[in-house]
Amino acid sequence: MMNPSQPSYAPDDAAELPCAAGLLAATLTLMSSFAVPEPEVRVDAVTLRRLMARRIVANLFFLHQHPALPPGLRLVASRLHDRWQTLAPCEVTVMPADDESARLH
Repeated sequence: MMNPSQPSYAPDDAAELPCAAGLLAATLTLMSSFAVPEPEVRVDAVTLRRLMARRIVANLFFLHQHPALPPGLRLVASRLHDRWQTLAPCEVTVMPADDESARLH
């Protein structure tokens, strides 16, 4: 018997949408890592935090749009998305070619 509160997806739809619970878990993990970054990463802390913030913003956007989430949780995701956008600037900083920190090792 189908549950009317759960959306039904065709097999093609299921392949296109990420699992809401998995996406939420991944976003919470990223938020925790943003708060306390791993000390042994190969990128500088500023770049790492900017990249994590951008992924968090993207995940919150998809959570806000996800049909499997209840409306209240989608509203929370929308509000968090707006707040996290200030932490994830979209502009790219270009480093001069002779800058030692711009070179890959």
